[in-house]
Amino acid sequence: MQVANEDTRYAEVGSYYAGVKQRWLLVLHEPSRQRQDATLQKRIDKEHKAAKKALQRLANKDYGCEDAICKAVDALKKKWHYHDATLTIRTETRYRQPGRPTEDSRSDTVWCFDAELVEDDARIEATRRTHGKYVIATNELDDTRLSAQQMLTIYKSQSSSVERGFRFLKDPMFFADSLFLKKPSRIMALLMVMGLSLLVYALAEHHIRQELAERNETLPDQTGKPTQRPTARRVFQMMEGVDVLVIEQGDTQQWLILNLTDLRKQIVRLFGPHVRKLYDLLE
Repeated sequence: MQVANEDTRYAEVGSYYAGVKQRWLLVLHEPSRQRQDATLQKRIDKEHKAAKKALQRLANKDYGCEDAICKAVDALKKKWHYHDATLTIRTETRYRQPGRPTEDSRSDTVWCFDAELVEDDARIEATRRTHGKYVIATNELDDTRLSAQQMLTIYKSQSSSVERGFRFLKDPMFFADSLFLKKPSRIMALLMVMGLSLLVYALAEHHIRQELAERNETLPDQTGKPTQRPTARRVFQMMEGVDVLVIEQGDTQQWLILNLTDLRKQIVRLFGPHVRKLYDLLE
């Protein structure tokens, strides 16, 4: 692998994906790898604690056969991502009457087990191998026009805006877990729409910040403090409440934009003459 800087290494490979010749850059970012390793270890420790308690509860029970033990433990193991269990199964005699047994005491044979909780090293290592790694792809095959180092630089400049936009998927208000698409083609179409939307979102955010800096103006952030670097989401929130009133008189219609405060007018002017015309602010 080649070294981009003290934190980043990369290797370039050719690829033919979805019918398109491409260049792929396989990147390893060491600080990200270390953060993800630390997060993984916390998950392993948390799962170990919960799995140990659950396994002990099963081990304290009596079972009618060996197969019943295996089924109970297998059902529990399905919930684990980083652990496995080794079992030692044995039989014991249980007398039906309490107290000291006699020759006439009736008894039953039950199955019990002892278990040792162990880490699934293969699965953990497979997860660790993905940490800190990502792929950058381009269909620009001429490396004199776009070198590997330029690909990495451009990607990092975009990751601060476009890719961060995907954080909304974690917002519980988005209901991402309720979204279901049956066909892979529909999933691909949705991803394309989302990607293009985020590109437009990032462009709008960049334009607003650039205009504010050139005009030496500010907008209030979420706490009311002035800033020249508002997020596009904050700008959209400030524009909420603008309405359009349509007045019909015979064959004519009159459109009125309502609730345009001074702050909202300032935001509209930042977007240029085309948007100002839509809001009837050409003065």
